[in-house]
Amino acid sequence: MKLQIKLSLAGTIKFTIAIVEETKGVADELDRTNRGSFLPPTSLAPTMPLSSTTVTVSAGRSRNTEVIQYVTQQLETLWPSMNKILAEEYSTPDHARRLVHYYQQRPHLASFTLEKELERMKYQVSLEGDDNTVLTDAMEIADYFQEQHPPSACQSNDNDRNQDLICSANQSLLADFLHALTGPNRLIKPQHSTSCSATQCQFQLNMKPSNVSVTCHADFEMSIPFQADTSCNSTTLRLVIATFSADIVFQPSVPMIQYHISELNVKKHLFS
Repeated sequence: MKLQIKLSLAGTIKFTIAIVEETKGVADELDRTNRGSFLPPTSLAPTMPLSSTTVTVSAGRSRNTEVIQYVTQQLETLWPSMNKILAEEYSTPDHARRLVHYYQQRPHLASFTLEKELERMKYQVSLEGDDNTVLTDAMEIADYFQEQHPPSACQSNDNDRNQDLICSANQSLLADFLHALTGPNRLIKPQHSTSCSATQCQFQLNMKPSNVSVTCHADFEMSIPFQADTSCNSTTLRLVIATFSADIVFQPSVPMIQYHISELNVKKHLFS
């Protein structure tokens, strides 16, 4: 099974991610494209900002409107059940062990994090020691890891949990989360061409030996194709129907993984 899910990081970079049945198989398939990202660029219909666009629905497109209303009505009902699925099926020790194995087999992902992701997403790194030093500057973070945990030195060490942490602090940590949310009876419905775009993504790395972990916080927009009349012209747009936030915590040394949807806001009264 393959699904197409759109990611838009920091509001400027847009990608498509292919989700496959095998755990984390997404990176295997996509990093071979050699485009500087696991997620190759795609061109989808533009998202329509409701605040600045007047939508006129003609009678001939009432079916499209009914589908959108049906999908939005289901979202709030599905939120609790999705967190239950994330907790029971994905936030498990077995799943965490598979993630550790995945990242141990791909030490080159550390270079991907340091050379590509630091430039386009937000990072915070809490250093070892008792002085509570936190790095936020991309250059300082890159220098720290090159000096303290150089990727080349870690590639031969399968038990380096710090290396697992660096390898996981990138887009690949979102793959299983988005996979869990996708399905005919889940938040992201492929039968209605629903897409999910990340508007903000931040990684917090804790390097203290007592709690070596990476936390990812991401904000998303959900959209659906919509045939609209704007300025007397008929065009296909993507209508934002909801926003939500998610938190992912990964501790390779335990191992432990937690996925959670922390907030969901459905765009109600889209049509008057």
